[in-house]
Amino acid sequence: MYVLRNVSIRSAEPLKVWTTKSNNMSTPKILIKDLFRRLGTADAILLAVSKMARKLSFGKVILRRYYVFLQPIDQIVVLPARRGRSINVRLIAADDPIVQDFPRPPSEIEDRFRSGSECIVAESDGLISGFFWLHYDRYDDPEANVRFQLHPHTVTNWDFDLYVSPEHRGGWTFAKLWSMAGGLLKDRGIHSSVSIVWFENENSISSHRRLGAFPLFSAFHLKFGHTILHIAGISPRFCLIRPNGKRPTFHIDTTSPTRKNFSRFRDRG
Repeated sequence: MYVLRNVSIRSAEPLKVWTTKSNNMSTPKILIKDLFRRLGTADAILLAVSKMARKLSFGKVILRRYYVFLQPIDQIVVLPARRGRSINVRLIAADDPIVQDFPRPPSEIEDRFRSGSECIVAESDGLISGFFWLHYDRYDDPEANVRFQLHPHTVTNWDFDLYVSPEHRGGWTFAKLWSMAGGLLKDRGIHSSVSIVWFENENSISSHRRLGAFPLFSAFHLKFGHTILHIAGISPRFCLIRPNGKRPTFHIDTTSPTRKNFSRFRDRG
């Protein structure tokens, strides 16, 4: 079990292969070696190809990959009250005034509540220090443009968009959000929480792994213009997703989940 004090962020900061100016000719080689160590061979090569495709196509071709993680709820630590006592964490409703301060488009927040999602908010000195969203049963991911159906939905939920404000990263906000979520889900009989993480989001992947989450499968997402070629590790494996078209549905059975042994997530010391 782990108590985390770092943060899983929604949108990844662009990974930099080499940006350091140095007279040391070995610096690019060191940085590339470090990139391969952090991402693994497959994702490091994917990142390079992705950057090249985006540049050559003037942003019209976007190649990405995402992982679907499963978080066992029994590995979430419920913090004692003395930890992060200055941070107030609570479950809010759609009409709570604090949602006006969310760093997200109001229409997006409205859609989330309308679809049945729940939001846990952390406040410090009367200001938002973070929030975390939970969803149950069927989940439509707006970024991947696919639908995920959880089985059995009575003991599994979806989590997404864990945000911690920059000034509170490194403090107790992240742990407090997960602590409340873990306690809430345990009380509801939820055994596991599932989430999607994009391959370039190193902070989020690191946070998931430290909490005890593990990957179930991954999918490649090739967008050219307004059309997406989606290649997944589970059925349906190949899909073309078009604007206003039907979303492909992926059924995730968490009854006996199998940890996918991607090279990126093997212990590297």
